[in-house]
Amino acid sequence: MFKVGLSLLIVSMLLSDCSLMSRFNSQKMEEPPLTMHQQELERLNSHLALMRELMTYDYREQELLFGKLQEESTTLSTPDSTLRLALAFVTDGHPNTDIGRGYTELNAIAENPLGLSEPEINLVQILLENIEAIMIVEAQNAELTGVMSETQQKINRTGRSNRQSLARANTKLIDANLENETLRQQLQEALDKLDAIKNIEVSSE
Repeated sequence: MFKVGLSLLIVSMLLSDCSLMSRFNSQKMEEPPLTMHQQELERLNSHLALMRELMTYDYREQELLFGKLQEESTTLSTPDSTLRLALAFVTDGHPNTDIGRGYTELNAIAENPLGLSEPEINLVQILLENIEAIMIVEAQNAELTGVMSETQQKINRTGRSNRQSLARANTKLIDANLENETLRQQLQEALDKLDAIKNIEVSSE
């Protein structure tokens, strides 16, 4: 009789546990899934995190991460993997930075943004606008450097220094370098603002 009572108690406890687990699982299943907007912001945040990782990781970690992005772009060939590799190319601070190639890739993505969310498209546009501005200033820098070099050569050949011309060219070069650095800061500020906006919107929902 004792064994029967004990067995009934164990069965009752098991049934009770099953009932509790069932209610717990039911509550978990009833948790609302992320909205489309939240999913888009999460994807955007992952892209921004990727760019930060490429800038801050040590050399070996940068190489491993970039290699993974290249492999995913080749094997998966999805809009997401293509975008992430392009973002890697335009991110400063790692051995595989290639602004020219990244710019080309981002341009192709902007022309055919199928599969990308609106926040991702906005990120691409912001990057393209800033990179274009930087490329213009860098071209101006190269031109001014050429002018300065030519002026210096003339001074060396003739022995008569046109100091005023050289000073003007040097001033223009300094101004262009300052503008170039300002544009790079604006690019980083734009990325920081996107990250901040993402965090505010996600936490408020």
